[in-house]
Amino acid sequence: MDFMAGNAKLTWLLAMVGFLCLSDLERIDLKQCSISQEDILSLVIIAPKEKRSGMHITKTGIIHPHSDPLVCPVNTYKAYCSRVALAPVSVPHPVFPQVSLVPLLRYVHRHDQGISSQRISKYIIQVMKFVGRPPGAPIPKARALGATLAAQAGVSVENLVVQGNLSSRKMFEQFYRISVQAQENFTASTLDSQPRSPTRMCSVQ
Repeated sequence: MDFMAGNAKLTWLLAMVGFLCLSDLERIDLKQCSISQEDILSLVIIAPKEKRSGMHITKTGIIHPHSDPLVCPVNTYKAYCSRVALAPVSVPHPVFPQVSLVPLLRYVHRHDQGISSQRISKYIIQVMKFVGRPPGAPIPKARALGATLAAQAGVSVENLVVQGNLSSRKMFEQFYRISVQAQENFTASTLDSQPRSPTRMCSVQ
């Protein structure tokens, strides 16, 4: 695995099928993540931006495997952990320095250091720039594109709200649904909804 390409692929896949924002990806605590016997990945996110009753929470993101090894987020996660996220390095939480976590995502040449949300954004854009879109349209957020494609594939908005840990259906409609045309397996719903080619991963109408 090319480490830089591995970072781009993993961050993009997790954002797309897990509906995870940049800060979520930065706050994944590797030591608390797990994979079930059914090969379902549970990502544990420490103190995300969301709160419950004014209190900080720990959020879990569920990622299903995909039948195509090329785009399977669980296989990509396993490969990344075996080659990049090897050292059990503890780093301060990006907002709460008194809290520590073992970062999943690491710098290409410094595997003992977690990468910031700004760097994660650059990795995701490396993939998202291949998304087909109208002339002059901005590159969509991976989280929003994943939610939109899942909705187009028939996943209910209620389940999308749960998977994305959104506060309401209204938030999804206003901020995450790119197009109105259109326990769930979000990996298949997201990644199977558009044809893939070496230069065109998916399209936004």
